[in-house]
Amino acid sequence: EDSADMRRGAAAMAALRRRIGAQGAVAAKMGNLPRNLLPLRDRIGQLSTLLFRSAPLQAAEGGNVGKSLCQVIVRGSQQGAAPSQPGAQSDAFIHMSEEEIKASLCLPTTTMPMRVSPLKVEPGLLQKLCHDHYEWQSEANASSPAFILHDGPPYANGDLHMGHLLNKVLKDIINRERMLRGFRVIYQPGWDCHGLPIELKAAQLESERARKQAAGEGTPPSPEVAVSQGERDLSSSTHGTDAERAALRVRARAAACAREAMAQQRESFLQWGVMGDWNNAYHSMLPAFESGELGILRAMLRRGFIFRGQRPVHWSPASRTALAEAELEYQDDHISTAAYIGFELCSPPSGIGSPEGGAQNTFEAAASHDSVQTVPLPERMASRIASDERVLAVIWTTTPWTIPANQAVCAGSGIEYTLARGTSSQRCFLLASARLEAFSEAISEELTPLGTVDGPTLASLGCKHPISGRR
Repeated sequence: EDSADMRRGAAAMAALRRRIGAQGAVAAKMGNLPRNLLPLRDRIGQLSTLLFRSAPLQAAEGGNVGKSLCQVIVRGSQQGAAPSQPGAQSDAFIHMSEEEIKASLCLPTTTMPMRVSPLKVEPGLLQKLCHDHYEWQSEANASSPAFILHDGPPYANGDLHMGHLLNKVLKDIINRERMLRGFRVIYQPGWDCHGLPIELKAAQLESERARKQAAGEGTPPSPEVAVSQGERDLSSSTHGTDAERAALRVRARAAACAREAMAQQRESFLQWGVMGDWNNAYHSMLPAFESGELGILRAMLRRGFIFRGQRPVHWSPASRTALAEAELEYQDDHISTAAYIGFELCSPPSGIGSPEGGAQNTFEAAASHDSVQTVPLPERMASRIASDERVLAVIWTTTPWTIPANQAVCAGSGIEYTLARGTSSQRCFLLASARLEAFSEAISEELTPLGTVDGPTLASLGCKHPISGRR
């Protein structure tokens, strides 16, 4: 039955083609179909070929059947049924207006424009992403639990880079995910306007400005770099020393540099669509922020969290300032210039180093002893030292500028030390046995071992400072 229906359908389509094709005007107009109907006509031709593959229309009449079927579909959608007269069919199709043809097609409708102009679309889109979304969720989730994301602020010392993008995008993902979960997001962006990076940037800009002015290329500063009246008064003050006034000028230039960088970075952050309370962004130059820091400092002092003491300080000779641990950059392939320094040994008074003497008494007695005597080494070693030979405890350091403040020489309890005599001078060296060969190469002198001693034995020795001579 299906095959019979298909054959009957094929025959009907062939008859319809012959009736429509008899009208020469219709055949001529088929090439003038509206452009938006041409793909539909071709597609119908393909479908008719597949539908009636058992009929002889596939090769000889498939294309014409597609054209005929296209006419029938368009006309039928307008009139509800196929007219009985071929002339009426052709006239109905030929005289259809463009609006009627569009109405006959089942196409989706959308408000999305065919072409997008970034200059027209981005301002409104960024306003929604950065400002409207934040204000909306603050009102809609006013009674919901708060989610506060503290912004680790960037330095206001130049243009942004990929690290800033990664930082802000990840924070924005977290904030929007929490917003979708129903939290009231609190995110206040900020900037760090204090520290060495900004001072270095300000010094660089000032140097470039002075160079351009000297070359006649100087231009007046932009409004963003304008210094406030208070900072101008500070930088031009006649009070204080020259160093104090110079420091005030550095602060004024750094503040102006930070303001310009904040304006530029803010525009970039908004271009990225980062949601936040941008109208109330903070920076560390705000008086309220500085007073809050002073309040925290006072509370820490009162609770004993801050005390005065001594500790190593990393110093930058190039920047002439102290450096924090996070500001240090190490060059992995750097080879340090080392120095070997000898501390002349001196014999402590009797009783030092004995069990009842104690470590503290050893130090005090050695510090008060002024004469250089025979080194109290084991007899097998001391007997081989001439009376006019000096014995030097050798230390190795890559920071020889710390020697003036040196207070002691350390010996390892599990390390073996060797006493060796040099060949070119009347002196003996006491150093770790494992470093004997390297030390000999460093001073270009052959060494003759005289004996070994362990670390604990050296604890009872005193030594003399190589610079000040103190014990």
